[in-house]
Amino acid sequence: MQAMAARTLKALKIAIEKLENIYSKPIPPLERNGELILGCPYPRNFTDSTDRIHRFSYDKIQPSSLRDKLIFFGETVDEAPRKKICVKFVRHYSPDAHRFCAEKGHAPELIAYNPLPGGWNMVVMSVLDIHEGTSPRRRGSYQPLSAVTVLDRQALEEPITSLVKALHKHEYVHGDLRDTNFFLRDDGKHFMLLDFDWAGRVGETHYPMYVNRQDIKRPDDAEDGKKIVVEHDLEMLEEIFQQVGSAAKRRRVY
Repeated sequence: MQAMAARTLKALKIAIEKLENIYSKPIPPLERNGELILGCPYPRNFTDSTDRIHRFSYDKIQPSSLRDKLIFFGETVDEAPRKKICVKFVRHYSPDAHRFCAEKGHAPELIAYNPLPGGWNMVVMSVLDIHEGTSPRRRGSYQPLSAVTVLDRQALEEPITSLVKALHKHEYVHGDLRDTNFFLRDDGKHFMLLDFDWAGRVGETHYPMYVNRQDIKRPDDAEDGKKIVVEHDLEMLEEIFQQVGSAAKRRRVY
């Protein structure tokens, strides 16, 4: 225990010296023209499923809409042409649920899932062209389902429900099926599902702490630490599409 204490104090001394060296220098401004300038995370490479190591660089500016999230964009540097990637840092994630949806064509390609020290994981995926703002939509771009009118969602209810039920049959739950996690392509037909941070095996997956129940309507027993069950996913889908039927009915009446 004395040796362990000595090593701990030595590591702390080295860490403090490094931090003093960093913060003794002028810190550059964090924003430029309303955009966040990144102090990027340390990983600069990832290992794919074939154990091949790929180097990558980060984009210098992150969209302001992601400034509170550990999501970054970049590109590979050791292949031609360079490939744009999205890099996400998470504590919990289900790469299997992500791959299942990607194989169905309804999630970005999962390029790599690498564990990091300290209980973190790095998720590397292909970039989804998401349309933001009031500028004209780019061909092939996606927008959140939350931005789509109730009636325009009607055609998506069956394919989205089919995907989620297929995921359940594969013994996985998603846990956070909101209209902000579904994205619709500009053709109005193809959709993508994102955010597999809460996903996992049926019967083994639990909600994290501090589940937002104030701003988001969730099933009654979808609470901190409780199991995420299939019925919760289906109830969340009903919440997304519950107004579709009534809106269509009103249109027929009037």
